[in-house]
Amino acid sequence: MIAFGIFIAIIIAMGVFVAITKNELDEIRLQTPSIEAENVPMKSTVDEINRRILITGAISSNENIIQVIVPNVPVGKWTVIKSEVNLTDESWKAWEIVFGDNTELGDITKVSSRQFKQFTAVPERNALVFHDGKVVPGESVSKIFEVEQIVVGDLVMSHNRVQTPITPSMIENGFRSLPTVSFELTTDYLK
Repeated sequence: MIAFGIFIAIIIAMGVFVAITKNELDEIRLQTPSIEAENVPMKSTVDEINRRILITGAISSNENIIQVIVPNVPVGKWTVIKSEVNLTDESWKAWEIVFGDNTELGDITKVSSRQFKQFTAVPERNALVFHDGKVVPGESVSKIFEVEQIVVGDLVMSHNRVQTPITPSMIENGFRSLPTVSFELTTDYLK
């Protein structure tokens, strides 16, 4: 239950906690430049010891596909833990990740999300679609999945969100086409 109009968004990923009230969310929206100029900072940590990649940030616009680039990821299997706060004023009903050429989706038994009840792997498009759920404004979306980095290089993931329920055709063929904004993430490496 939301009391007195306060929305709380909690990012829980490898010990990172952030709480945002509705007033703070409105203030962030006012101070956040349009996504065409620069998105709210996103950051990644590559934990080479435990083979985990943590990506956190926020999304302030639904008008672009957001491509994130984690530089210099070694070959092998990685558990990716992603959490982004919805700073838009619309709920997200589904989330699509399309992986770049250096990366393939790993073991699908390791896919999960707190907000979405279902996911569909689409190998023909090298994509993963989360659906049957909702991420309201101010809430964080959490996703965990395994990828296999085929060659040493950048881990590239393009993210698209939709505000309407999805159809089987959208899963098979992809979400709507939008301009892509690309961000090379500031990355810490734990060795």
